[in-house]
Amino acid sequence: MHDRLYKYFNNIGILVAEEIPVSYSNPSIEGTADGIIDWYGHKLIELKSISSEGFHYRQLYNKPKDEHYRQAQIYMKCLNLNSGYVIYENKNNQEILPIFIEKDDDFIDKLFKKYNKIYQDFVDGNKPKHPYKRTSANCQNCDLAKICAGQRMRRGLKTPFNRRTMFGEEERVCTNQDCLKIFIAKVYNATYCSSECRKIVTNQKTLAKYHENKKNKNNKRICKTKTCTTVLSKYNKENLCEQCKIERFIQRLVSWGWDEEKLRKEL
Repeated sequence: MHDRLYKYFNNIGILVAEEIPVSYSNPSIEGTADGIIDWYGHKLIELKSISSEGFHYRQLYNKPKDEHYRQAQIYMKCLNLNSGYVIYENKNNQEILPIFIEKDDDFIDKLFKKYNKIYQDFVDGNKPKHPYKRTSANCQNCDLAKICAGQRMRRGLKTPFNRRTMFGEEERVCTNQDCLKIFIAKVYNATYCSSECRKIVTNQKTLAKYHENKKNKNNKRICKTKTCTTVLSKYNKENLCEQCKIERFIQRLVSWGWDEEKLRKEL
């Protein structure tokens, strides 16, 4: 994609530079900007390929993804540019969507202040708080989501920051509430300190599910969605009706960038 678009820009005589090393001292930043074009003045270009669903969403709202907007703002600051384009290419048909953005100094100042604080906490060994639940849309595409989730602890329990987490030796807290022992995870999805704890929790869940099913066997169950009054049958394993399950599925996909209108037509 990059080489092809560089060729387009070069053929029409507006390509100034490509693959530009970028650095900044405070906060410490290093990266590579995709390029600069001369289009009514020098402008940054950031090239991104994206799924058809994501492309249509960007096309509808004419705004880049948050992480792409942040990246472009940082590069404009580092390269002393006032504006630029985040250019999306549809992976399915190579359709192009350029989105114009201007440098926002207030946004950059707040962002750099946040980055400086994060870096200083790392240097000082201060463990950051968890601002989101693991199911939050903010965590879906985060590279550190698994490490962050493994570090979540019961409220009030604190342990010192351990740099082994940076190298795969991850400290976690056993999710058995009667144990809460700190252990080193040997696999990425480990949640219990031992097979015994896993067995105990599994048995507790199985027993709780058995009693719940027994209780609901002869009782009238209503969909738990506040605005829904659908009566559930014994075949509804969850406390949700099928229509509310579909709605939940749609909202989940929308949070990942899918087009809501298109989803509703297809589903």
